[in-house]
Amino acid sequence: MDEPLIATSKGNLPLASLRENVVWTDDENDTTCALEYWLGDECVYRKCNVYVKKGSQVLGKIGVI
Repeated sequence: MDEPLIATSKGNLPLASLRENVVWTDDENDTTCALEYWLGDECVYRKCNVYVKKGSQVLGKIGVI
């Protein structure tokens, strides 16, 4: 059976050889979830999802004369 691989900064690596780390940050402006894979002490993959809680002030001015 084939071992699952993931594309990283070091090429395709087996998932089993990497340490997975999920990092959440939350503040008044946004909430971020980052999925990281580490090879030893080096982060070789990072995927972030960001939820913005507040819109840009510039966008609120569009259409105002």
